[in-house]
Amino acid sequence: LEEDCQQLDQQLHAAQQDLLRGQGLNEQQAAEIKSQAALCDSLKGDLCQLEKQRSMARATAEATSQGICDVEAAIKDSRLHSIQVFRERDVLMQQVSELKAEQ
Repeated sequence: LEEDCQQLDQQLHAAQQDLLRGQGLNEQQAAEIKSQAALCDSLKGDLCQLEKQRSMARATAEATSQGICDVEAAIKDSRLHSIQVFRERDVLMQQVSELKAEQ
């Protein structure tokens, strides 16, 4: 009977040691999961910040593109106006030449 009690005590002790090891592993896994969750939250924050920066950069690029289109349109209008002015100048110079010739 005493042998059986000792054997049961040893089994109980072994089971308690296994339980303690299991608890230690669970606590370690819980700490790792908590650490990974914190890292995930940090990465989500970084991703949101990068998304905001990308959105602002896109808006800036679109505004710059619109500004370039506006400048190109103004240049085109200026060229057309310049051509018109030179044609009018040529006509006026022709008229001045004709008037001088008549005098």
